[in-house]
Amino acid sequence: MPMSFEEREKLQKYVDAMVSLVFAGDKANYYIMNPESAYSETKQKLASILNEFNIRDAAELKERIEWLIADGKRLDYKFIYYKLIQMTEEGRIQKIKSVSDRKEQRDLTIVNRYLRRLPAGGITAFDCSFAVHFCCIGHKLRWLSKDEHWNYVNKLVRLAQESYADWDEYCTGFIAGLELYSGDQSLNMKERKNRLMQLLNFSDSPMVKRKLH
Repeated sequence: MPMSFEEREKLQKYVDAMVSLVFAGDKANYYIMNPESAYSETKQKLASILNEFNIRDAAELKERIEWLIADGKRLDYKFIYYKLIQMTEEGRIQKIKSVSDRKEQRDLTIVNRYLRRLPAGGITAFDCSFAVHFCCIGHKLRWLSKDEHWNYVNKLVRLAQESYADWDEYCTGFIAGLELYSGDQSLNMKERKNRLMQLLNFSDSPMVKRKLH
């Protein structure tokens, strides 16, 4: 059954908050306050964003969104987490030092750093924010119908609410996921974390305007 205008308007406020974490670069602050502008780029530009994530058509987009809802990157995180949580602090340090593969060592190091700091939702926020971002782009490209878009968004908002008590926890989960899955990309984490503080505290922030619960 299609959602009412009022239901979509309510969900849009969550969308604005969730995608605010994805934006980076010189236009990030502008897009946070004007998220509709981020999705008003040319179709070629929007398609190129998805292509960076190896999403090339509507079928691949839907497959990726459904995977992010069902399992996502958080599944890999949980595997590493449960491996480390059973060890003593000294055992974890020795385990990390003994790993020769650089990527595996990096992943273990990051998960260990957040081991006692992350809420029960882990890095679910990372999956949710990027999935909502993909939904917005897919809708503009007409790879998703209006109903498909809002049905996916509704599931992702519910997943976020089930995973975290508030936006503070959500942001912590997102930044941990960003660190873990940034790969070799150059990320200014200090800038990102400063932006998170603004999102959580500034009166005009989408996260202040719409609480998670």
